[in-house]
Amino acid sequence: MTLVVKETAEEGRSYNCTFPDGSISDTADLSTVMAWLNRAIKKAFRFGAWWPFHSGAVIDPQGRCVLLCGHSGSGKTTLCVYLAQHGWQCLTDDLVWFQKGGESIQPMPVSFNIRDDVVRSSVVTQSASPFWFPDIDGNRRWIYPNRFLSGGEKDLRPVAIFLPTFCRGREAESRRMSTNEALKATLTNAYSSSDMPLNLAMSAKLVKQVPVYQLWYPECSVGMKEIVKNLDSQPIGVENS
Repeated sequence: MTLVVKETAEEGRSYNCTFPDGSISDTADLSTVMAWLNRAIKKAFRFGAWWPFHSGAVIDPQGRCVLLCGHSGSGKTTLCVYLAQHGWQCLTDDLVWFQKGGESIQPMPVSFNIRDDVVRSSVVTQSASPFWFPDIDGNRRWIYPNRFLSGGEKDLRPVAIFLPTFCRGREAESRRMSTNEALKATLTNAYSSSDMPLNLAMSAKLVKQVPVYQLWYPECSVGMKEIVKNLDSQPIGVENS
């Protein structure tokens, strides 16, 4: 898929997209372009041995792998970047692949994009990268390069999943979700749009083996402490019922 941006004094900015099947479309609406990209990405996720899951993946200083799920605006990417700037390793802020026949994951290493208002509020450290792109709402998103270097992990497994929500002005709160709640949450983040039975089977397996927590936090440092607190108090080797 190829995207070309054109800009003329008469017509302004427009986007020319060539799709994998050879068809070509033009639009002046950036939200339409984002919809095209999202559709193309989902169609590409048809791997025989892997199940795509919408989630960030971080590793704490003790080597524990944690997944962070959430809708756009929930603070997931911001928390991923903050953790990466405070001693954690961030594998990805958006997508991991689960091995269908096992429990291992593979991350998709990507650059992070952070909203302009988050950068201005100094929630995360200013990036040295000068690159940015216009968001759908007209604001800028800054590109933060992911500096994680894979160490060739053969068997990377998550020990917990957190659904973080940034809530300024309230105290931090976290709770472990019930199996039914966790199943609904993981299904929401399942990325295999062409195979719903697979989504259900993999989600059910995931929530049975990995505890899922709801997390509300007023600032990233507090969110990090809540994650660590739950990890430290988590029983080892106990599956969900």
